[in-house]
Amino acid sequence: MACGRVLRSLLPRGNIAAAPHGPCAQVTVDVVACDGLWWIEIKATTLFGLESSAWASLRDQASRLLRVAAQHRVGAHSPRVLVVFTAGCTVEVATALSRLGCAVVHAAPRLPP
Repeated sequence: MACGRVLRSLLPRGNIAAAPHGPCAQVTVDVVACDGLWWIEIKATTLFGLESSAWASLRDQASRLLRVAAQHRVGAHSPRVLVVFTAGCTVEVATALSRLGCAVVHAAPRLPP
């Protein structure tokens, strides 16, 4: 896919965004919400810490999302990146993601019986 400013639907998994300038970087966004102001990444993994290879992969993914989001202005704002952990996450991972610039939701949901 050529670089462009357009977000378009791509399969049921999510949306794809391409960097409008410079080298082409693509990211897949699980959910684009609030007219594009929130890019939401859903993680349904078991708990892991900063020493895990899962953290290294997530850190790289979050950095790419933030970089591409900064280039996709929605009105006067760049989209915010939100990472949602459906099974919870460690405080260290949540803190590290926050320091990168992501918003984080990390609580295991409780469904009614």
